[in-house]
Amino acid sequence: MNIYSGVKMKKEQDQIDSLFSEIKLYRQTSSYLQLISFISKCTTLGAYNCMLVYTQNPDVKLAMTASKWKNNFKRGIHDTAKPMVTLTPFRPISWVYDFKDTYNLEPDLFNAEEETFDYFLNRYNSLFEPPDKINPVFLSNALSAMPFYGIYVDTTIKDAPTSGGYIQLSSEKVIEFTAGKKTITRKSSYIIRINQRASDEAQLMTIIHELGHLLMHHVAPPSDFENKWEIRLPHHPLIDLIGVPANKNMRETEAEIIKELVCSRLGINDHHNAVFYLAGYNDFLDMNELNIEMICKAVDEIERILKGKLKWRDGLLAKQISEIRRAVTSPQEKQE
Repeated sequence: MNIYSGVKMKKEQDQIDSLFSEIKLYRQTSSYLQLISFISKCTTLGAYNCMLVYTQNPDVKLAMTASKWKNNFKRGIHDTAKPMVTLTPFRPISWVYDFKDTYNLEPDLFNAEEETFDYFLNRYNSLFEPPDKINPVFLSNALSAMPFYGIYVDTTIKDAPTSGGYIQLSSEKVIEFTAGKKTITRKSSYIIRINQRASDEAQLMTIIHELGHLLMHHVAPPSDFENKWEIRLPHHPLIDLIGVPANKNMRETEAEIIKELVCSRLGINDHHNAVFYLAGYNDFLDMNELNIEMICKAVDEIERILKGKLKWRDGLLAKQISEIRRAVTSPQEKQE
Protein backbone atom coordinates (compact mmCIF):
# COMPACT_ATOMS: atom_id res chain seq x y z
CA MET A 1 0.00 0.00 0.00
CA ASN A 2 1.45 3.39 -0.97
CA ILE A 3 1.36 6.46 1.29
CA TYR A 4 -1.44 8.10 -0.73
CA SER A 5 -3.66 5.03 -0.43
CA GLY A 6 -3.03 4.83 3.30
CA VAL A 7 -3.90 8.50 3.84
CA LYS A 8 -6.99 8.15 1.64
CA MET A 9 -8.23 5.10 3.59
CA LYS A 10 -7.57 6.87 6.91
CA LYS A 11 -9.58 9.89 5.73
CA GLU A 12 -12.45 7.66 4.59
CA GLN A 13 -12.47 5.80 7.93
CA ASP A 14 -12.50 9.11 9.82
CA GLN A 15 -15.52 10.19 7.76
CA ILE A 16 -17.35 6.97 8.59
CA ASP A 17 -16.51 7.24 12.31
CA SER A 18 -17.76 10.83 12.37
CA LEU A 19 -20.93 9.77 10.58
CA PHE A 20 -21.70 7.03 13.11
CA SER A 21 -21.28 9.58 15.91
CA GLU A 22 -23.87 11.82 14.25
CA ILE A 23 -26.31 8.92 13.87
CA LYS A 24 -26.41 8.54 17.65
CA LEU A 25 -27.81 12.09 17.90
CA TYR A 26 -31.15 11.02 16.39
CA ARG A 27 -33.05 10.68 19.62
CA GLN A 28 -36.01 13.05 19.20
CA THR A 29 -39.29 11.69 17.89
CA SER A 30 -39.50 14.37 15.18
CA SER A 31 -36.01 13.49 13.92
CA TYR A 32 -36.88 9.81 13.84
CA LEU A 33 -40.09 10.54 11.95
CA GLN A 34 -38.26 12.43 9.22
CA LEU A 35 -35.52 9.82 8.98
CA ILE A 36 -37.98 6.92 8.84
CA SER A 37 -40.01 8.76 6.19
CA PHE A 38 -36.94 9.16 3.98
CA ILE A 39 -35.91 5.52 4.39
CA SER A 40 -39.40 4.36 3.43
CA LYS A 41 -39.37 6.42 0.21
CA CYS A 42 -35.79 6.29 -1.06
CA THR A 43 -35.66 2.86 -2.69
CA THR A 44 -32.55 3.65 -4.76
CA LEU A 45 -30.47 2.82 -1.68
CA GLY A 46 -30.65 0.17 1.00
CA ALA A 47 -32.16 1.18 4.33
CA TYR A 48 -28.79 1.42 6.10
CA ASN A 49 -27.31 3.64 3.40
CA CYS A 50 -30.46 5.76 3.48
CA MET A 51 -29.75 6.34 7.16
CA LEU A 52 -26.15 7.33 6.40
CA VAL A 53 -27.18 9.70 3.60
CA TYR A 54 -29.94 11.38 5.60
CA THR A 55 -27.58 11.90 8.52
CA GLN A 56 -25.23 13.81 6.20
CA ASN A 57 -27.98 15.81 4.49
CA PRO A 58 -31.48 15.93 6.04
CA ASP A 59 -32.72 17.82 2.95
CA VAL A 60 -31.84 14.99 0.56
CA LYS A 61 -34.60 14.03 -1.91
CA LEU A 62 -33.20 11.12 -3.91
CA ALA A 63 -29.64 9.78 -3.88
CA MET A 64 -27.72 7.69 -6.40
CA THR A 65 -24.18 7.20 -7.66
CA ALA A 66 -22.97 9.39 -10.52
CA SER A 67 -23.01 6.40 -12.88
CA LYS A 68 -26.65 5.62 -12.08
CA TRP A 69 -27.69 9.23 -12.58
CA LYS A 70 -25.93 9.26 -15.96
CA ASN A 71 -26.82 5.80 -17.26
CA ASN A 72 -30.41 5.62 -16.04
CA PHE A 73 -31.55 9.25 -16.22
CA LYS A 74 -29.07 11.10 -18.45
CA ARG A 75 -28.11 13.45 -15.65
CA GLY A 76 -24.65 14.79 -14.88
CA ILE A 77 -23.13 15.94 -11.59
CA HIS A 78 -22.46 19.64 -10.93
CA ASP A 79 -18.87 20.64 -10.18
CA THR A 80 -20.10 22.13 -6.91
CA ALA A 81 -21.89 18.93 -5.85
CA LYS A 82 -21.45 17.64 -2.31
CA PRO A 83 -21.00 13.86 -2.40
CA MET A 84 -22.39 11.74 0.43
CA VAL A 85 -20.77 8.62 1.86
CA THR A 86 -22.40 5.19 1.59
CA LEU A 87 -21.06 1.72 2.35
CA THR A 88 -20.58 -0.78 -0.46
CA PRO A 89 -19.71 -4.51 -0.23
CA PHE A 90 -16.02 -5.21 -0.90
CA ARG A 91 -15.20 -1.47 -0.98
CA PRO A 92 -14.53 0.97 1.88
CA ILE A 93 -17.07 3.57 0.75
CA SER A 94 -19.01 4.80 -2.26
CA TRP A 95 -20.23 8.29 -3.15
CA VAL A 96 -23.81 9.24 -3.98
CA TYR A 97 -25.40 12.53 -5.02
CA ASP A 98 -28.73 14.19 -4.34
CA PHE A 99 -31.04 15.24 -7.19
CA LYS A 100 -30.23 18.93 -6.62
CA ASP A 101 -26.57 18.18 -7.38
CA THR A 102 -27.44 16.89 -10.86
CA TYR A 103 -28.41 18.48 -14.18
CA ASN A 104 -30.08 17.25 -17.35
CA LEU A 105 -27.53 16.11 -19.94
CA GLU A 106 -30.18 16.13 -22.68
CA PRO A 107 -32.41 19.17 -22.04
CA ASP A 108 -35.61 19.59 -24.03
CA LEU A 109 -35.12 22.22 -26.76
CA PHE A 110 -38.60 23.56 -26.03
CA ASN A 111 -38.08 23.70 -22.28
CA ALA A 112 -34.55 24.80 -21.48
CA GLU A 113 -35.34 25.40 -17.80
CA GLU A 114 -33.93 22.88 -15.39
CA GLU A 115 -36.68 20.51 -14.28
CA THR A 116 -37.84 20.48 -10.69
CA PHE A 117 -37.62 17.40 -8.52
CA ASP A 118 -41.41 16.97 -8.60
CA TYR A 119 -41.40 17.12 -12.40
CA PHE A 120 -38.57 14.57 -12.54
CA LEU A 121 -40.38 12.30 -10.10
CA ASN A 122 -43.59 12.45 -12.13
CA ARG A 123 -41.71 11.45 -15.27
CA TYR A 124 -40.09 8.43 -13.64
CA ASN A 125 -42.69 7.71 -10.97
CA SER A 126 -43.10 4.05 -11.97
CA LEU A 127 -39.41 3.43 -11.23
CA PHE A 128 -39.59 4.73 -7.67
CA GLU A 129 -43.12 3.79 -6.62
CA PRO A 130 -43.35 0.04 -5.92
CA PRO A 131 -46.59 -1.68 -6.97
CA ASP A 132 -49.30 -1.52 -4.32
CA LYS A 133 -49.71 -5.28 -4.19
CA ILE A 134 -47.81 -8.25 -2.88
CA ASN A 135 -45.34 -9.99 -5.17
CA PRO A 136 -46.25 -13.69 -4.86
CA VAL A 137 -42.58 -14.72 -4.74
CA PHE A 138 -42.00 -12.77 -1.52
CA LEU A 139 -43.81 -15.30 0.67
CA SER A 140 -42.22 -18.33 -1.01
CA ASN A 141 -38.75 -16.74 -0.75
CA ALA A 142 -39.35 -15.99 2.94
CA LEU A 143 -40.46 -19.55 3.68
CA SER A 144 -37.47 -20.97 1.77
CA ALA A 145 -35.00 -18.85 3.75
CA MET A 146 -36.36 -19.51 7.24
CA PRO A 147 -34.34 -22.74 7.72
CA PHE A 148 -31.17 -20.64 7.18
CA TYR A 149 -32.10 -18.99 10.49
CA GLY A 150 -32.98 -22.23 12.24
CA ILE A 151 -36.66 -21.29 12.01
CA TYR A 152 -39.47 -23.77 11.46
CA VAL A 153 -42.66 -22.10 10.26
CA ASP A 154 -45.78 -23.73 11.71
CA THR A 155 -48.92 -22.91 9.73
CA THR A 156 -51.26 -25.25 11.59
CA ILE A 157 -52.79 -22.60 13.86
CA LYS A 158 -56.41 -21.89 12.98
CA ASP A 159 -57.40 -18.58 14.55
CA ALA A 160 -59.57 -15.74 13.34
CA PRO A 161 -58.26 -14.40 10.00
CA THR A 162 -57.08 -11.21 11.71
CA SER A 163 -54.89 -13.03 14.26
CA GLY A 164 -51.14 -12.84 13.77
CA GLY A 165 -48.42 -15.13 15.09
CA TYR A 166 -45.30 -15.24 17.26
CA ILE A 167 -41.71 -16.50 17.44
CA GLN A 168 -40.19 -18.57 20.26
CA LEU A 169 -37.25 -20.83 21.02
CA SER A 170 -38.07 -24.39 20.01
CA SER A 171 -36.12 -27.54 19.09
CA GLU A 172 -39.25 -29.66 18.65
CA LYS A 173 -39.27 -29.54 14.85
CA VAL A 174 -36.84 -30.59 12.12
CA ILE A 175 -35.56 -28.18 9.47
CA GLU A 176 -33.74 -28.97 6.25
CA PHE A 177 -31.89 -26.91 3.66
CA THR A 178 -29.16 -27.26 1.06
CA ALA A 179 -25.71 -25.87 1.84
CA GLY A 180 -23.41 -26.09 -1.13
CA LYS A 181 -23.94 -29.64 -2.35
CA LYS A 182 -24.89 -30.99 1.05
CA THR A 183 -28.29 -31.25 2.68
CA ILE A 184 -28.34 -30.01 6.27
CA THR A 185 -30.95 -31.66 8.50
CA ARG A 186 -31.16 -30.63 12.14
CA LYS A 187 -33.49 -29.67 14.95
CA SER A 188 -35.03 -26.24 14.75
CA SER A 189 -33.73 -23.36 16.86
CA TYR A 190 -36.92 -21.30 16.67
CA ILE A 191 -40.49 -21.70 15.58
CA ILE A 192 -42.72 -19.04 14.05
CA ARG A 193 -46.37 -19.91 14.38
CA ILE A 194 -48.61 -18.19 11.83
CA ASN A 195 -52.33 -18.29 11.28
CA GLN A 196 -53.40 -20.75 8.59
CA ARG A 197 -56.58 -18.76 7.97
CA ALA A 198 -54.77 -15.47 7.38
CA SER A 199 -54.20 -14.24 3.84
CA ASP A 200 -50.81 -14.73 2.17
CA GLU A 201 -50.21 -11.02 2.69
CA ALA A 202 -50.94 -11.25 6.42
CA GLN A 203 -48.77 -14.38 6.77
CA LEU A 204 -45.88 -12.60 5.06
CA MET A 205 -46.20 -9.57 7.32
CA THR A 206 -46.24 -11.87 10.36
CA ILE A 207 -42.99 -13.50 9.22
CA ILE A 208 -41.39 -10.08 8.64
CA HIS A 209 -42.49 -8.83 12.08
CA GLU A 210 -41.35 -11.95 13.95
CA LEU A 211 -38.05 -12.12 12.07
CA GLY A 212 -37.62 -8.48 13.08
CA HIS A 213 -37.84 -9.55 16.73
CA LEU A 214 -35.07 -12.10 16.14
CA LEU A 215 -32.76 -9.72 14.27
CA MET A 216 -33.27 -7.08 16.98
CA HIS A 217 -32.26 -9.66 19.64
CA HIS A 218 -35.61 -9.50 21.41
CA VAL A 219 -35.54 -13.29 21.75
CA ALA A 220 -32.84 -15.42 23.36
CA PRO A 221 -30.24 -17.37 21.38
CA PRO A 222 -30.39 -21.17 21.59
CA SER A 223 -27.77 -22.99 23.65
CA ASP A 224 -25.77 -24.24 20.63
CA PHE A 225 -25.12 -20.77 19.18
CA GLU A 226 -21.43 -19.88 19.43
CA ASN A 227 -21.75 -16.09 19.62
CA LYS A 228 -24.61 -15.52 21.99
CA TRP A 229 -26.23 -12.14 22.44
CA GLU A 230 -27.95 -10.60 25.42
CA ILE A 231 -31.68 -10.09 25.06
CA ARG A 232 -32.39 -6.47 24.28
CA LEU A 233 -35.24 -4.80 26.16
CA PRO A 234 -35.86 -7.73 28.53
CA HIS A 235 -39.30 -8.27 30.00
CA HIS A 236 -39.91 -6.71 33.43
CA PRO A 237 -43.06 -7.96 35.20
CA LEU A 238 -42.99 -4.98 37.59
CA ILE A 239 -43.48 -2.56 34.69
CA ASP A 240 -46.50 -4.55 33.56
CA LEU A 241 -47.83 -4.52 37.11
CA ILE A 242 -47.97 -0.71 37.22
CA GLY A 243 -49.64 -0.58 33.83
CA VAL A 244 -46.72 0.63 31.70
CA PRO A 245 -45.35 -2.33 29.69
CA ALA A 246 -42.64 -0.09 28.25
CA ASN A 247 -40.13 -2.74 27.19
CA LYS A 248 -42.80 -4.86 25.57
CA ASN A 249 -44.03 -1.82 23.69
CA MET A 250 -40.48 -0.94 22.68
CA ARG A 251 -39.89 -4.44 21.34
CA GLU A 252 -43.14 -4.30 19.41
CA THR A 253 -42.35 -0.82 18.14
CA GLU A 254 -38.96 -1.86 16.74
CA ALA A 255 -40.39 -4.97 15.07
CA GLU A 256 -43.34 -3.02 13.71
CA ILE A 257 -41.13 -0.27 12.26
CA ILE A 258 -39.09 -2.97 10.50
CA LYS A 259 -42.26 -4.48 9.06
CA GLU A 260 -43.66 -1.13 7.96
CA LEU A 261 -40.40 -0.07 6.32
CA VAL A 262 -40.08 -3.32 4.39
CA CYS A 263 -43.73 -3.08 3.31
CA SER A 264 -43.36 0.55 2.22
CA ARG A 265 -40.15 -0.03 0.29
CA LEU A 266 -41.33 -3.18 -1.49
CA GLY A 267 -44.92 -2.10 -2.14
CA ILE A 268 -46.50 -4.74 0.09
CA ASN A 269 -50.06 -3.59 0.69
CA ASP A 270 -50.09 -2.67 4.36
CA HIS A 271 -52.71 -0.40 5.86
CA HIS A 272 -50.28 1.57 8.00
CA ASN A 273 -46.84 3.03 7.54
CA ALA A 274 -43.77 3.39 9.72
CA VAL A 275 -44.10 7.15 10.11
CA PHE A 276 -47.73 6.90 11.22
CA TYR A 277 -46.83 4.11 13.65
CA LEU A 278 -43.92 6.01 15.18
CA ALA A 279 -46.02 9.19 15.45
CA GLY A 280 -48.25 7.32 17.92
CA TYR A 281 -45.25 6.47 20.08
CA ASN A 282 -46.04 5.80 23.72
CA ASP A 283 -44.93 8.69 25.96
CA PHE A 284 -43.55 6.20 28.48
CA LEU A 285 -41.05 4.76 26.01
CA ASP A 286 -37.41 5.83 26.06
CA MET A 287 -36.31 6.97 22.60
CA ASN A 288 -32.71 6.18 23.54
CA GLU A 289 -33.62 2.49 23.49
CA LEU A 290 -34.74 2.59 19.84
CA ASN A 291 -31.79 1.25 17.82
CA ILE A 292 -32.05 2.76 14.34
CA GLU A 293 -28.83 1.11 13.12
CA MET A 294 -30.07 -2.39 13.97
CA ILE A 295 -33.48 -1.57 12.47
CA CYS A 296 -31.92 -0.52 9.15
CA LYS A 297 -29.67 -3.58 9.01
CA ALA A 298 -32.69 -5.80 9.69
CA VAL A 299 -34.69 -4.10 6.92
CA ASP A 300 -31.86 -4.66 4.43
CA GLU A 301 -31.51 -8.31 5.45
CA ILE A 302 -35.24 -9.01 5.20
CA GLU A 303 -35.41 -7.30 1.79
CA ARG A 304 -32.65 -9.63 0.58
CA ILE A 305 -34.66 -12.58 1.88
CA LEU A 306 -37.87 -11.52 0.13
CA LYS A 307 -36.05 -10.82 -3.14
CA GLY A 308 -34.45 -14.28 -3.03
CA LYS A 309 -30.93 -12.85 -2.76
CA LEU A 310 -29.96 -14.22 0.65
CA LYS A 311 -27.85 -17.40 0.50
CA TRP A 312 -27.65 -20.07 3.19
CA ARG A 313 -24.16 -18.90 4.27
CA ASP A 314 -25.59 -15.45 5.07
CA GLY A 315 -28.21 -16.85 7.44
CA LEU A 316 -28.02 -17.00 11.22
CA LEU A 317 -27.17 -20.72 11.47
CA ALA A 318 -24.10 -20.49 9.23
CA LYS A 319 -22.86 -17.50 11.23
CA GLN A 320 -23.46 -19.17 14.60
CA ILE A 321 -22.62 -22.86 14.14
CA SER A 322 -19.21 -23.90 12.80
CA GLU A 323 -20.48 -27.42 12.07
CA ILE A 324 -22.72 -25.95 9.38
CA ARG A 325 -19.95 -23.75 7.97
CA ARG A 326 -17.80 -26.87 7.63
CA ALA A 327 -20.54 -28.44 5.51
CA VAL A 328 -18.91 -26.72 2.55
CA THR A 329 -15.63 -28.54 2.13
CA SER A 330 -14.56 -28.60 -1.52
CA PRO A 331 -13.54 -25.52 -3.56
CA GLN A 332 -16.42 -26.22 -5.95
CA GLU A 333 -18.94 -26.20 -3.11
CA LYS A 334 -17.52 -22.95 -1.74
CA GLN A 335 -18.52 -21.26 -4.97
CA GLU A 336 -22.18 -22.28 -4.52
